Amino acid sequence: MDWKGTLGMYAATYLVCLASGFLPFVNAEIYLASVAALSSRALVVPLVIVGTLGQMTAKTAIFLAGRGLLQLPVARDSERMRVVLEKARSWRGPIEVFVFVSASAGMPPFYIVSLLGGALKLGVTRFVIVGFAGRLLRFLVIAGGANAVAR
Repeated sequence: MDWKGTLGMYAATYLVCLASGFLPFVNAEIYLASVAALSSRALVVPLVIVGTLGQMTAKTAIFLAGRGLLQLPVARDSERMRVVLEKARSWRGPIEVFVFVSASAGMPPFYIVSLLGGALKLGVTRFVIVGFAGRLLRFLVIAGGANAVAR
């Protein structure tokens, strides 16, 4: 693949993962698994990093909206939000671990945890670092696995 094709693939990956961060029906995991399965092993890690950047751009915007610092059309007062907030408040460990588990395992949904960031009393820098690490791990496992199976 030439550099223009690779650059286009990175741009598409960023945009798909950015959209998936806002829109639950756009699935970053399926996209990354598909692209990784069709790519060389050398492209998997850069693709995952770009995808993680796209996803965390969206999740950070949602985090800021949850704090009231950014206006986005997001629902903050749902029953599901209350349940996750209660789980987070009863969490016995550092809240960063709760965010990491959500970002890497998807349970509770990272979208909701991102939106609850202000209520969780987590600074934006810590949210970005922990969320990025969790999403990176998640995407590496998915994309790396798909690439390995395709070989």
